[in-house]
Amino acid sequence: MSRQPPGNRTATSIVLALAVAFAALTAVSWARWGHVRIDTGGAIYRAATIADGAVLYRDILVHYGPVAPYAVGTLLRLVGIHMNAVYLLGLTFVLAESSLLWFVSRRIVSNIEAATAILAFWILLAFQPGLFNWIVPNVFASTFAVLFATAVVALLVLDLSHPRARNLVLASLCTALAGLSKVEHGGAAFLTLLLYVLFLRSAEGRGRSLAQALLPGGALTCIVALAVVTFVPWHEVVFDNVYRVRSLTGTLDAYRDRLFPPLIPSLSRAALHYLVELPLLATAIGWGWVLLYRQGAQRLLGIALMGLGLLLPLFAPSALKNPDMVRSVLRQHQFVWTGAAWGGLALWGLIRWRGEAQPLANRVLTVIAIFAFLDTLRWGFRVAWAPYYAVFAPLLVLVLVRSVARLVLPTPSAWPVVLVLLVAVTPAALRHGQQFQARSFSLTYPRGTIRTTPAEGKPMKAVIDYLREETDPGDYVAVLPEEQMINFMAETKHPTRDTGIGPGWLANRADVERFLAELGSDRTRFVVTSGRRYAEFGATKGALEGPQIAGFLESNYETAFSAGRYEVLRPASPSP
Repeated sequence: MSRQPPGNRTATSIVLALAVAFAALTAVSWARWGHVRIDTGGAIYRAATIADGAVLYRDILVHYGPVAPYAVGTLLRLVGIHMNAVYLLGLTFVLAESSLLWFVSRRIVSNIEAATAILAFWILLAFQPGLFNWIVPNVFASTFAVLFATAVVALLVLDLSHPRARNLVLASLCTALAGLSKVEHGGAAFLTLLLYVLFLRSAEGRGRSLAQALLPGGALTCIVALAVVTFVPWHEVVFDNVYRVRSLTGTLDAYRDRLFPPLIPSLSRAALHYLVELPLLATAIGWGWVLLYRQGAQRLLGIALMGLGLLLPLFAPSALKNPDMVRSVLRQHQFVWTGAAWGGLALWGLIRWRGEAQPLANRVLTVIAIFAFLDTLRWGFRVAWAPYYAVFAPLLVLVLVRSVARLVLPTPSAWPVVLVLLVAVTPAALRHGQQFQARSFSLTYPRGTIRTTPAEGKPMKAVIDYLREETDPGDYVAVLPEEQMINFMAETKHPTRDTGIGPGWLANRADVERFLAELGSDRTRFVVTSGRRYAEFGATKGALEGPQIAGFLESNYETAFSAGRYEVLRPASPSP
């Protein structure tokens, strides 16, 4: 009977350990992803509407690309409109993204270190209990775009060691798919691909390489654009959907001003944590392991050092705890410092680039750094919504801590760094576990189950139950400003092309008038309002307190049912 080489056995053990961790995270968090009131329901509702035959950009207004909505809608059409289909798709995407991260990370670090980076990606980012996660994201466009963009990086990494035309062709197609999902991730992937061909790849045959990198993706983009305008007039695609984003500029500026911490303090705090604190703890573990095999006082010192390295991150003051832990759904600025850090690494790598003279690991790190830096362009080289803009951040943390710690570690073993990083993410894991546990209330209907907190779930369930009693499947119910989980679970339809009217979405007076005309049509059975305020955008007066929309509802509707924050309105009875 043949035996596996030690390296293969180690890799197999690591993969099995990751599989167990993935299964455990899935079991603990099952059906507790997303946010039943904010964004998530809209993304699922739009996909379900497409599954029922709606045409994107004509029947549903959205400023993202068509790839994600149509892909999810097609899946729901094939297997049925059910939450389990959404969950399984999301978990598949986590596994696909993790496989790409594993492939890239292994060119820089060892198996155990790559596994640690992936586990940190799962705990800190992918399996978040809040609005931004990979299983039930705020918009499917984010996970689709990041997956394709990461595939571009992986293909360029492959091309570093095995230059082939097909690598560039596939990277070009993935770039197009990323851009057709969410434009900023596609733009970062495109610029990375272009810079790679122009400056980092061999100059021999550069014209041919440019064609391979540009033409396939350009052709695919043109084909998709032609397919879209076949069903939707071009002016509707541009002005009713894409061009309306112009009105969101002020909203996003308010978001940045309200939620982003200042960059310099973020950089200094991260530098202290990852370049000083954690390397020192890893050093303590490393020396403690060495002294553990000595005698007498040296062994006691070794035990003390290992205990210090393993326990201090858990019980020390907050300054020693992970600064990138998610603290609330509105404070999604963990890893905000990584854009600037990646920019420095990219610049350093480009300066030192000497083709084959540079070790492969250094060149791989440079390619990652270029993409990760460019991907933060939208946010001023800082990171918002880290699950989508900082997928390489755990790898960066590992590289930084390892590089500093190995200057003073007694042995080159990866275990001290791995152990201290695993302990460092434990507070985030425990906090997420508490947040998952708090989601104890189930919204269970024929289309599946999603769990949320009792405060969020009980009033929503009352509204859904009322609508299911008072309407037939397919009836029209307006839910304002965006709680489309109600329509999804009640199996009713939103009467307007706008599935949400958050701050800045109704761009001008014509948009408002058209929205009110659609809302006030005879087919609208009920209007559900939630009174949601957009504190994260600085819009604290509520989405419906504008004079036109609020006045229209007050003049034309009356209260039929109330539950918590929700009010169900029906057309007002004619005056006698």
